[in-house]
Amino acid sequence: MRLKNKLSLLLISALCTMSLNLAHAQEVPPDVDTPVDTPDDTPTVDKDKVKKKLRADFFLDFDWGEEVINLTPHPKNSEFFESASDTLVMGDYSKGFRVVKYSEVSAGLGGKLTWNWPNKTGLAGKFWLYVGLMPMAGKTAVTNQFQPTFEKAINAKSRKIPMEASDLNSWAQNDSVNYSTTGGLIFSVGAGVPGINVGTDFIVQGTFSTYVEKTSADEVYVMISNTDAKSLVMQVDATVAQVGVTKYKEIEQGMSYMIKFKDPVGQKAYHDLIRGNVAAIQMLLADPNQTAIQKWEKLNRMQMRKLAHFNFGIPFIMSWGWTAGKIYEFSDTRAYYDNTRAEVDYGVYVKEKRKKIFRSMAVKTESFYGSVYRLYSYDNDLITKYIFGQYVFNADDNKTKTKDMNKTINNLIEKTGLSQQLALNIPKYKKLKFSRINLEVNFDEDQTLRFMEAAARMTPEMIAARANQIANNFIMSESTSLALCTPEETEVPMSTDACLAKYMAENTEVSSSLVKAARVMKTHFAAGRDKEFSMAYAEFGRAMLKNATMFQAILGMAGSGAEIVYNVQNTYFQNFRVIYLTTDQAGVYIRKIKGQKDTFIFADKYLNDAVNVASGF
Repeated sequence: MRLKNKLSLLLISALCTMSLNLAHAQEVPPDVDTPVDTPDDTPTVDKDKVKKKLRADFFLDFDWGEEVINLTPHPKNSEFFESASDTLVMGDYSKGFRVVKYSEVSAGLGGKLTWNWPNKTGLAGKFWLYVGLMPMAGKTAVTNQFQPTFEKAINAKSRKIPMEASDLNSWAQNDSVNYSTTGGLIFSVGAGVPGINVGTDFIVQGTFSTYVEKTSADEVYVMISNTDAKSLVMQVDATVAQVGVTKYKEIEQGMSYMIKFKDPVGQKAYHDLIRGNVAAIQMLLADPNQTAIQKWEKLNRMQMRKLAHFNFGIPFIMSWGWTAGKIYEFSDTRAYYDNTRAEVDYGVYVKEKRKKIFRSMAVKTESFYGSVYRLYSYDNDLITKYIFGQYVFNADDNKTKTKDMNKTINNLIEKTGLSQQLALNIPKYKKLKFSRINLEVNFDEDQTLRFMEAAARMTPEMIAARANQIANNFIMSESTSLALCTPEETEVPMSTDACLAKYMAENTEVSSSLVKAARVMKTHFAAGRDKEFSMAYAEFGRAMLKNATMFQAILGMAGSGAEIVYNVQNTYFQNFRVIYLTTDQAGVYIRKIKGQKDTFIFADKYLNDAVNVASGF
């Protein structure tokens, strides 16, 4: 998740509308009919008279942010150690920095027709209906670049799409730019009274994207894609707060190429492709003697989301919000470089919290992915099929302090119970710029089948009892008890009895859905229904997000080999990374360190690519 200074589109529109209406009310007398004398001399008004008004409607949404991450490994990243006894270190920037800059702007201007009944008495006289239509347009840019020194990283500017191949000479390997333009239409309908509005927005939009990444000293990867999306947003607005549900569907089609940009043929191909002339590069590809261009991958992807959301705040000043719900995604990727085709079904449960105060922005996301991966030959023969799952916690903060990082780590311990594995000593500093705290737990097919079979055989009472026993064990340890019994919302430690009662109630609540999900997983797995299996897997993983005792119970059922990857990144502190493996003994973990190297869960590189996609990398 990119760090954003996000301003609520609908909240800005609502407040601007309120300001305009207030100014209008001060200038124009109330719209009430003049009494008319009737034959019996009784003054009357037409209470059923409808007032219609067509007015301009608009929105403006903009978003920006940056990430500056020290790439120098922590001094002990190459040693065997326990993270709880280690201290983050700053001052060594010898490996340079990774700088990500993000910007987005979108706007719409249209018309809204309103109806109201000003002559009615009471609340009816303040009630209105509306219908509106608004064209919209926008653009988004994300740049990822390496900078060798702290000064250059802090002063780095956002990059544009390189229009000529020679522009890539100054880029470092893995530098990239993703640029998108969007256009669409918003149809809205709703009703309300002063202070409260209930409405529905139907949004249709299309996005054209260009992604460029320098993969080596001589090669560049370019992907051109089109995305069509439809969304239905139903929400209630109350001046400074909104609550609602969003249903969303998008379909993406893309084609990518690997180009030797220093070759004359590659330079011409890049020049044409970056300007949208795909036909020209297809003609060059038709030459069997050329080696400068390679058709890389063809992507077809579909995603559906159903998310609930809540926002509260004042635009430009401060806001709080959360989002939670389910996502299903299917991707079909044809790899021309090795004549294979990969299909992946993803079921995802996600919940996110956002906080913005002036220019300070913090985003905390928890999710669980249930996935089925299938690899086919050029002739469409199935080569391999694999299932895997992944729990992800990610917290980004663009203006962090030591106390903020400590609070986030304590919250992560509260969620997972991994106190000895996650605790860190962080030197006290007030201004640490950007920080990211990330935890991933990866389950391969063996671990998935273990806890699926185990949970499917158990009753909800048995699952709850196992989690409750873990809760009792946690309570017996003073340090663990303090971490697990201090809620993030209040930061006030609970009593031991209250804490234990809380965990036992939550475990009773979630155990039924966990057992049900495991049994549904088993049924769909046996029948080969991959989409349904992945969604049931996500529902099973949702239980991991409930509390630390259920998290530990599921880790225990997974058995040995599940990988726990813990990363703490910052602008100043050196890059901290530690990896643990679960064992056959619940609660006991083997530690290993891989420094800055990529984590490989599976021997098959295609499966690792699929995991990286699920992780958002």
